Amino acid sequence: MKRRPGLLLILLAIFIVLAAIVWLQGPQRQPTVSQRISATNQSIFSQFPRVYPDLTEAELQAIQIEVPSTGQSFTIARDDQRRWIAPGYEGALDPEAAIVIPRTIQYLIYTSTVPYPENGDLRQYGLAPVPIVLISFITINGEQHVIATGYDVAPGYIDFYALVDSREEIYLLQRSPIDQITSYLENPPIVP
Repeated sequence: MKRRPGLLLILLAIFIVLAAIVWLQGPQRQPTVSQRISATNQSIFSQFPRVYPDLTEAELQAIQIEVPSTGQSFTIARDDQRRWIAPGYEGALDPEAAIVIPRTIQYLIYTSTVPYPENGDLRQYGLAPVPIVLISFITINGEQHVIATGYDVAPGYIDFYALVDSREEIYLLQRSPIDQITSYLENPPIVP
């Protein structure tokens, strides 16, 4: 069997070209929490509209999550350097919560709306006499917004009823984002 030095040189040249391509691409970086949230949100928004389509995270000044029946609440606000803090708590706001809470408000989506009842009775939706959870926020220009959440649409359903500001319809909000931020009422995200 005859050896072909030309074939060996061709294979070596191909290997060198492939190694150079890999080297030029550099190391692959893992996406940050913020980048993963943004990518997830972009894929979700192609399916459902946002409650506040023009709202940006930079516009948010303070956010409060409250259970009116118990008075339990958790608030975050921006300090003078525009960093998120948890007023009234010793320690710092957990950095991940400082991303998740504002982005949840910014990217809050709904699946549909139902007409406001003609008789004005909101009890069937869990929104009267008091809602189950209130989420309120203030923007840097002083605008105040309130989201009042009520019952699940149906047992095992992923949406629940909500009133948004003074809009004349009832929204069906996706449950998981609200559940995530309301979990901070039980376990405030404060680090020593």
